[in-house]
Amino acid sequence: MERAPEAIRWLVDRGVPFTREQGPDGRLEFTLTREGVTATGVSSHAADATGRAIETTLSSRCGNAPT
Repeated sequence: MERAPEAIRWLVDRGVPFTREQGPDGRLEFTLTREGVTATGVSSHAADATGRAIETTLSSRCGNAPT
């Protein structure tokens, strides 16, 4: 759990479209949702298909990677 922010940043840098909304200061912030499976009960998500968004984004990047 302590490395989650680093992992999310890594995925965002590779194009995973996590859901965001405008915060009170006008900046885009990750939309968080309550999940029963996490220790804290809060997680970032990509609309209603987080796993699929991660898989599709990373798979497309692999296909474009130099060999």
